[in-house]
Amino acid sequence: MNIYAQFLESGMMASILKIVYIFIVIFGPIAFAMEFWKSWIKYTRAKFIAAQPVVVLELLIPRGEAKSPLAMELFITALHQTGGESTWYDRYILGKNRPWFSLELVSIEGTIHFFIWTRDRWRGWIESQLYAQFPDIEIRRVDDYAAELNFNLDEYNMWGADYIKKEPSHIPIRTYVGYGLDKDPEEEFKVDPLTPLLELLGSFGKGEQYWLQIGVRAHKKEITKPGTWFEKVDWTHAAKEDIKKLMQRDKKPKEGEIVIRDLSMTKGEKEKVEAIEKNLSKLAFDCVIRGIYVAKKDVYNGPMGGVLAGLMRPFNAPNLNTFGPSNTVDYDYPWYDFWGRREQKNKYNLMKVYKERSFFFKEYFPRKANFWMDPLATTLWSEKYKIAPLVMTTEELATIYHFPGDVARTPSLMRVTAKKAEPPANLPI
Repeated sequence: MNIYAQFLESGMMASILKIVYIFIVIFGPIAFAMEFWKSWIKYTRAKFIAAQPVVVLELLIPRGEAKSPLAMELFITALHQTGGESTWYDRYILGKNRPWFSLELVSIEGTIHFFIWTRDRWRGWIESQLYAQFPDIEIRRVDDYAAELNFNLDEYNMWGADYIKKEPSHIPIRTYVGYGLDKDPEEEFKVDPLTPLLELLGSFGKGEQYWLQIGVRAHKKEITKPGTWFEKVDWTHAAKEDIKKLMQRDKKPKEGEIVIRDLSMTKGEKEKVEAIEKNLSKLAFDCVIRGIYVAKKDVYNGPMGGVLAGLMRPFNAPNLNTFGPSNTVDYDYPWYDFWGRREQKNKYNLMKVYKERSFFFKEYFPRKANFWMDPLATTLWSEKYKIAPLVMTTEELATIYHFPGDVARTPSLMRVTAKKAEPPANLPI
């Protein structure tokens, strides 16, 4: 009698089959229910998002606009909207989600534009808040520049990446306050970190484009607290824990030992604690910062990718936080992508999520067609490209996205040719 026959006669085979059967009966439906629920969430979200009409607004600033970035910070504060997903029925059955907005700085063949992408229902609100801070601004609805580009790798080449903070999000970058712009200095004394960025964008030539978008939505308690299963916290939890660590509050002195807390910190640590505490006083947003350089193949400038990787350098504070590129479309080593197919996939993927302004969900949402019938909805997403929103405060966002005033002499910056003025009070009727 062979070993297999002995195994069958021993009854062990029947026992194993029973265990497999029990496993399938009990855990099979649970696994199926979990996968169904994930698919349902993706479907209902996609359906809701696809049903929302969207607009692109161009902002034209007049010459002589010399307001501090504080005015833009007040506008960005108005974008902190948490409504729309208050109940489980709204979130899980109707697929609703709180609004997000895209603040965009774009160079099209060297001509620089300020855009805001938003759901159409928020257009009136955004315009009123902008006029409240910038009465002379001109706002106009325009066609989506990104949708107009019929991107294909036979005709175009591209470089793209996300910009992320290299340190934890609660540690701030160098903001406009650090440059003294909160004090409204005279134009000749201003040092605006946005100016070198605008000069670079104004240097692009025919056939070249650079798009920078900053996706923002109100930050909420959605982070699972470390060491717990269900408790949710927001970004302030990690910030406070970091402050405790820096101040060594968790250090228990030995019996009879005198610990002078203030002297246990270095000057750099004190500055970091002060910066974090100041940051905690501001409203916070979930953010994704994404940049794309795209050009016709005959004018594509390959080294520009390295230049644009350091585009956010003026906002770096080496003793606090700095920006760096992430999720770049290319690979550092050739053996990661011998045939170049993964890089091609990354480029098409990044272009699509940019056009859709898809920031805060892993899945790609088609704005048209049937979610289930669109193969790109489930197969397009690259394993390399993972959205990891960072947290930024209103002060940080206003540093990156604000109107530079006349300190920026870039001739291709789109402006209003003349300021609006009220008619004289004694004008005869």
